[in-house]
Amino acid sequence: MSNIAQIGDRSDDPFSYIESHTWAEHQGTKGKSSEVNVYSNCAEVGLLLNRQSLGTKTRSIKDLPAVGLNWNVNFKEGNNKLVAVI
Repeated sequence: MSNIAQIGDRSDDPFSYIESHTWAEHQGTKGKSSEVNVYSNCAEVGLLLNRQSLGTKTRSIKDLPAVGLNWNVNFKEGNNKLVAVI
């Protein structure tokens, strides 16, 4: 699983950071989804799993965690690649 983050040099540069509880070794119940949170200063963020879109979310300061930028993800067995699209 890859964690791709884009962090700018200035605080107003667009960035995204994919966060999960167990990045190094994802463990979970087979067939159950896992929550993935994306932290970003962009108004909207999309999430890709293995090149397939999981949809786009809009930031909402009232929603926690990650101001509403969270997805329930069904990982496949083996390696998975997540990409946040800003």
